[in-house]
Amino acid sequence: QNNEEFSSSSLVDLFAHFSILGTHSTDMAACVATSRIHAPVVTRRAAQLRTSSFVPSLATPRTTKATPPPSPLLRLVVRAGWNDVAFAPAKITSNKVVTSSPVLNRLLVDVGGAQAAKYSIAGQFVQVKTEEDGKAGFFAIASAPDANNAGVLELLVKASGDPAEAICASADGTGVLVSDVMGKGFPVDRVAGVGNVFIFCTGSGISPIKALIESGALDASHR
Repeated sequence: QNNEEFSSSSLVDLFAHFSILGTHSTDMAACVATSRIHAPVVTRRAAQLRTSSFVPSLATPRTTKATPPPSPLLRLVVRAGWNDVAFAPAKITSNKVVTSSPVLNRLLVDVGGAQAAKYSIAGQFVQVKTEEDGKAGFFAIASAPDANNAGVLELLVKASGDPAEAICASADGTGVLVSDVMGKGFPVDRVAGVGNVFIFCTGSGISPIKALIESGALDASHR
């Protein structure tokens, strides 16, 4: 269709559509020109429509809503609870190197009858540190739960990093701080009726396995 056949009402509708979308008049002229409408006619119609109450002013620049200032960041503090553990005095009664590769120390630690009695399932562990404000290490108990252990727990410790190195360097009779027995231990009831049980470990990971086998909980003589 030519310029004369294009009605004013159609042009108004077209401009209203572009105005609602926030398109500037120059963009409208280019867009309408692609529809075979003569660009000067479009530009003249746009000038007429700027004063029309039907279409919002095409000359009015688009406004951007002010972005509110960022809210203060919330500080999230996560506590694992390890620093809330209570420690009691204990004594290393024996400290011997038992393997060379890796180097493992076998320590017997007298924690007292009350503390040792809390050890009931192989796979449980304790925390040990050499100083009140020092870092504690986590060590699986290597001896089997035994009411006749006279309050002594066996640990196999690899002398690597702090505080393991300090603990392994301690002489017999050295005082240390030991936590309550922790952890749920091995759920051996889950393998009841199982014919073969395969257990894999490396290094000091033998500690809880040693305790498990020696405890008799697996009934290894019948497997």
